[in-house]
Amino acid sequence: GMEKPTSACRNTTESTQHQLYYRLLAVFAAVLTCLLNVFLQKSVRDGGLTLYTVNFGYSVFAGVLALAMCLWQQTGTGLKSWKPLIANALCTCMYQCGSLNALQVLPLAVVTGVPSSLTPLFGVLFSSIFLSEKPTCWFFLVVLRNIAAVWLMLTPMLKVAAGSAGIESQLAHSQSSITRGILFTVLVAIPIAGSFILQRSLKQEHPILIVLWDYAVNAVVWGPPGVSDKVRVPFLWPHTEIDGHENGSLAWLWVALASIVGVSALALAATCLANMDLPTFAIIFGPTTIAANCMLDFALGQKIAKLTFMGVILVIVGLTMDTV
Repeated sequence: GMEKPTSACRNTTESTQHQLYYRLLAVFAAVLTCLLNVFLQKSVRDGGLTLYTVNFGYSVFAGVLALAMCLWQQTGTGLKSWKPLIANALCTCMYQCGSLNALQVLPLAVVTGVPSSLTPLFGVLFSSIFLSEKPTCWFFLVVLRNIAAVWLMLTPMLKVAAGSAGIESQLAHSQSSITRGILFTVLVAIPIAGSFILQRSLKQEHPILIVLWDYAVNAVVWGPPGVSDKVRVPFLWPHTEIDGHENGSLAWLWVALASIVGVSALALAATCLANMDLPTFAIIFGPTTIAANCMLDFALGQKIAKLTFMGVILVIVGLTMDTV
């Protein structure tokens, strides 16, 4: 009669260890996503590549790497799940398209930070409707804490961006353009949450296979504007400031590094979403990515504002509470 309590205790311990493992994996995926953003920024700023060329080259490099891994691990083709696989890839396309339009008038910190604070809310809504994953009251408290941490980190960045832009920025962008940029920034949280939902529904497929379909579809979407800077379509593929510029010597090195990190980050995220509920993943992944970006900027010699530092500390303390 003593074996049953022992067995129950063992199962509880294993379940706790299982949850801790995937939460730490989500943190690692967020850190890799931070590195991915750095390499992609280097491709555009130092490499002289357009955003379309970066997206296309990155998708091709990463797609080839993912294909090699799929062949090695014999994951199959995923044709039975082709609809959610393509839908997930299109969510990524919509996110990139919305981000490109928002970046025309808003700072990078806003375009990446605002969706990170809103994605958990859309994620909870979608997971409640499509996956029947009901959040707890504690989850909403955590969401409010994370939103506060995100905006603590973003506020100094917005002030710096506004101060450096000055009057020229006000003359360059009308109020309607800025409003449109903010709208795009808010809306890109929807395809991010949609992608998370679709990956949760693809538990039966290998994470690398999900990544392969994602990059394959994106290579097709970003191919025309990525190959030629003469292919431009308003809203979908708008003109960029560096159209026609010469590429830097290290441009494609940054793209190749981004592809390696990107495949790893997306594969880890897909693995996490196959083994943990969406609300938990969302409240860990988003704030950690922003905090990691701030810490990396500080490590590279950039000054960190007091509010940003407080936000990073709040994220670290929150992660400790959420994962331990």
